[in-house]
Amino acid sequence: MARKNDNKTIIEKPNINIHFVPIICATPLIYAHNYGLFKQHGLNVNLVPSPGFSGIKELMAYDKIDVAHMLATMPLASSLGIDGKKADIRLTAIQHVNGQALTLSKKHIGINHVKDMKGFVFGVPYRFSIHYYLLCYFLASHGLNPLTDVTIKEVSPVNMPYLIKHGHLDGIFAPEPYNQLPVYEGTGFIYILSKDIWNMHPCCCFAMRKSFIDKNPNTYRALLLAILESERKLHFAQLDEKKIIARDISKPEYLNQKDPILVEQILTGIFPDGTGKILNVPDRLDFIPYAIPDYGTWMLNQMYKVGDLPKKLNYQEIIEEVFYTKDSHEMADALGFSKKILLKKTIPIDKNTQKVYKKLKKNSAMKKVKKIQSYQQLSSVKHRLQIINAKLAEVTAGNLNIKITETSKDEIGDIERLINEILATFNTFAISQQEYEENLQTLASTDPLTQIANRGELLRVANLEFERTVRYKQPYGVLMIDLDHFKLINDQYGHQEGDKVLIATVKACLKSIRKNDLMGRYGGEEFVVLFPQTRLDKSKQLAERLRQAVEAMKIQINQISIKMTISIGVTIWNEKDKSIADTIKRADKNLYKAKSQGRNQVIIK
Repeated sequence: MARKNDNKTIIEKPNINIHFVPIICATPLIYAHNYGLFKQHGLNVNLVPSPGFSGIKELMAYDKIDVAHMLATMPLASSLGIDGKKADIRLTAIQHVNGQALTLSKKHIGINHVKDMKGFVFGVPYRFSIHYYLLCYFLASHGLNPLTDVTIKEVSPVNMPYLIKHGHLDGIFAPEPYNQLPVYEGTGFIYILSKDIWNMHPCCCFAMRKSFIDKNPNTYRALLLAILESERKLHFAQLDEKKIIARDISKPEYLNQKDPILVEQILTGIFPDGTGKILNVPDRLDFIPYAIPDYGTWMLNQMYKVGDLPKKLNYQEIIEEVFYTKDSHEMADALGFSKKILLKKTIPIDKNTQKVYKKLKKNSAMKKVKKIQSYQQLSSVKHRLQIINAKLAEVTAGNLNIKITETSKDEIGDIERLINEILATFNTFAISQQEYEENLQTLASTDPLTQIANRGELLRVANLEFERTVRYKQPYGVLMIDLDHFKLINDQYGHQEGDKVLIATVKACLKSIRKNDLMGRYGGEEFVVLFPQTRLDKSKQLAERLRQAVEAMKIQINQISIKMTISIGVTIWNEKDKSIADTIKRADKNLYKAKSQGRNQVIIK
């Protein structure tokens, strides 16, 4: 149903699903959604995460969705029909420039030259991606044949760090944060930023079906304006603003990153590269919406050079048709963007690549054109197969809850039935995998005895809170707790009874802390409680409440009622603390004082 926006313009289709891959390239979409820019223009946008670009492409090709986050190369490849089903998709604006990297496994940290990468296996997020063509160009410019000297595989971005870590890939040419993540985990290092291959190169775009634009011109303009306003905010954001944005877009419904510091490092351009250096590259990533014709020329030329285009075409005609950018350029100008920064940059052309690509044309594998079998089908069969393919397009986007109606008892009916059975099996696997991952996550982060956070999980959360505290200068209380004379209980009654005391003590403490506080087992009978955004006086009050709750307990051991007490050291973060370890160390000192001064008390400093 149509709706009017604040400018009294009728929005023909206000309810829009926008599929996106959860990578930093999608930040303009996420920002517009999180900060209400879509709503300001009369749009009710639902952002739908997708595991990879192939599914999004299929949904667009089969007319299942109208608008999507795509790689800048994809509208060209889809419109030419070289990437599956031909589709009339338009590139309406670039979402960002730069922001990618070539990241290698840590085992290759001593590599001296690109030529030493011969035999490597690389991962890229999509076969027809800017990542694929930049990687091919980069390798060729250093004398390697990208089609024969290395192997390049399509890999979902979220799987890239795992494959690097376990040795299945030597390197990735990836979107963020999946270059920074291997650095964070200590499994990879950034070999070269994409901006150092081609500065101000396009990466992702905002794409729409041509039929959608024609039928819904006001909706198209409203969507475009919301995206460009978002890009403007991001382009002109200051360092402190970028840190806040990083936290907001890391949420589970957006980038789903546990530690926003990764996203912050990319947005600010201040980051470790995995070799021991901290780099400061402010233009590592930028948000500039212009899609200039030179972009299209370079991408089409690379497609031709690696054999994706069978012959040279009229690039200008293709670009004029696919780059539907007149409106976005006018809007960008009005919003204060400038094309000059792009027009000053040189589109990369390297003589070395010409030599390599010349050899490619002589390569027999390049000369052979696969003969595609053409099946003479009845129109009814062809129509039914088109419907089945459209359903399967949804599966490629990650929707396994598809049911295909079985329409006959012949071979087509067999295909329909087999697809349904395959999907049912995949669903079973998916549910089992989800349960396994949830159980694994619980085991990895939970103390098996007390069922609270273990030391690793406690310190992970403590570090996140510490980063937030430093950034926003908020108070942060830390308690260190020790059970008084606990060794005597173990010695007198045995470890099983000692375990019961630990469990009972934790239960009493959990009833006395707040919802946003976290208690974790630090080791043995020592526990830490984190009090985010809590001053020293309030931290002391909460600590005293815990001490009283434990003192009031009555624990039955071998029909004997015993009492338990705890000693607590309390402190809060101060600006001299370089890490959470400093804060915890101070709490531990106060705990030592509490124990040495008679136990069953709270000491602060």
